[in-house]
Amino acid sequence: MVQITIRQGQGYISNVPYEAEEALRNATSFRASGYQFTWHYRNTGWDGWTKLMKHGKFPAGLLTKITKALQALDVEYEVALDDSEEIPKPDAEFELEGIESRWYQDEAVEAALLNPRGVIRAPTGSGKTAIGARVIQVRGKHSLVIVPTIDLLYQYKEFLESHLRGPGGSSIEVGQLGDGVVNPRPVTVATIRTAAKAVNVAYKSYEYAEYDDKDDTDLQHHELREWVDQIDTLIVDEAHILGAETVYEVVTKLPAHNKYGMSASPWRDDGADLMIEAAVGPTIYRIDTGELVRDGFLVPPIIRCVDTSEWWDPAAWQSGNMRLGIKSQFQDAYKHEIVENQIRNEKIAEIVNELTQPTLVLVKQVKHGKLLQSLIPGSKFLSGKNPGAERSQVYEELRSGELRVIIATTIADMGLDLPILGALVLAGGGKSSTRHLQRIGRIARPYPGKDSALVIDFDDSHVHRWFSDHWDRRRKIEQAEWQSSAVWI
Repeated sequence: MVQITIRQGQGYISNVPYEAEEALRNATSFRASGYQFTWHYRNTGWDGWTKLMKHGKFPAGLLTKITKALQALDVEYEVALDDSEEIPKPDAEFELEGIESRWYQDEAVEAALLNPRGVIRAPTGSGKTAIGARVIQVRGKHSLVIVPTIDLLYQYKEFLESHLRGPGGSSIEVGQLGDGVVNPRPVTVATIRTAAKAVNVAYKSYEYAEYDDKDDTDLQHHELREWVDQIDTLIVDEAHILGAETVYEVVTKLPAHNKYGMSASPWRDDGADLMIEAAVGPTIYRIDTGELVRDGFLVPPIIRCVDTSEWWDPAAWQSGNMRLGIKSQFQDAYKHEIVENQIRNEKIAEIVNELTQPTLVLVKQVKHGKLLQSLIPGSKFLSGKNPGAERSQVYEELRSGELRVIIATTIADMGLDLPILGALVLAGGGKSSTRHLQRIGRIARPYPGKDSALVIDFDDSHVHRWFSDHWDRRRKIEQAEWQSSAVWI
């Protein structure tokens, strides 16, 4: 009989019969998109497979995958849990006040109580922070929340300090690891960069590395060794980033007994979905976007698709050496046709200048943001280079009405909480389905007088085959997620 033991977030398997070995390898391995173009594949003899189970050891999140593979082969197995894996009774160390009780949040928290780990799939604007706070309340003890950006660090910390109370309703201090602060407490929020230092994991930038928050908090891992060992509950916000090597290593290395991921889109376009499940477990609860629109928790998006071929001026583009052939590298095509395309930028600026509602313009590159800022009077541009306090000031100006247009890089993709936003302009295109859903959800939060949200996207598919593919991907993920709740014009 196959023996499986789960101990402190790690799984151990033994007595595996030969006929089950291949099935278990397949269940715990994957090939990421584009593996054949990597240096390791071309030069080291690596076969392209990323194996998450090695020498009989695997992340506990893969337990379901492994047991299903054994069941399919009718192989008998036995699972033994140590005391840390037994689902404890809810503690009463914390209380909550001032949080609206929503039916789907109740169900999500109940799912967390029934499972020591798992992913809660919740659309942007559904109140993932409130769900996380309630999980911390019912789990009690020492809790750590890991977030990808400095903006989210402060938003999560402020929310917890506003609503989480100690015994008898006493206020609590929420700890902070990040943006230059090292102040661990029983309940703490940390950026990925600083959490990596706390557990001695070398940080490697993930996705759009040039726009990562420059969080260079000074910390030596041995300073927090005792505190790390006390962490009982871990929450990973924007859990789709677990497909990145650094985030995965940090979360699997932390010894927390309970691990939960929160995300509107807990999957990966690169095929690394298995890393999410390995780190925090399978999806244990999903909130449907259409139901949130039906119940008034989100407003429906109106997606305006602008055909840029109407602006096409081949002579002007060719004179500026901007027209590229089909074999051009993507980086060059994106630079000339999107970032530095004066005609396209001027047209985008015209559209934004005609809008009246608070507007977020998203770009991928700093240069693109600065070019658009020069064309949009009164706008302000933010990137990962802006300190957290400076960003907070800009957001407050938008809330107060002093500012109407914010232009931002990918730092605004995750965690930006500005319900006042009424329009989103996707100036930078892109293909990531996870990021695209995050962006649309960003402006679907309800606000007084707001009954819909305007999304303006640009169809550059006539320019290059890559842009055509990206356009198709964005439309498909919108239709899959929003279905009849959205309107395309």
